[in-house]
Amino acid sequence: MGTLGLLVTGIGLVLFVWVISAPIRRKNKSLGIEGTVAEGEIVNLKEWLHEGHRRCQVEYTYTVPDPETGKLKTLKGKSNCVPIIFDRLEIDSPIKIRYLPQKPEFSRPLFDD
Repeated sequence: MGTLGLLVTGIGLVLFVWVISAPIRRKNKSLGIEGTVAEGEIVNLKEWLHEGHRRCQVEYTYTVPDPETGKLKTLKGKSNCVPIIFDRLEIDSPIKIRYLPQKPEFSRPLFDD
């Protein structure tokens, strides 16, 4: 395959990834605009090395009203974070969670509050 073929293939791959990731980008944007904040609790902290870099993840639970029934339900979430934030987190500690009221399973922790 020549240089032009590689270029066309590369552009096609980038466009494919962009289209596939569109729903995730929209939800992330919605969390900043429409998200509601709930109190959560850190239930697990994980860290590992990947290609020589330290990776960190926080797992949490939070309780929110079900959008269909209005009854409270407890959900689980997880999110990667940078080591400087990870180092100050503790299991069983409270953490604020931003979630979408219409789809409460989509959430993220608020590390900066």
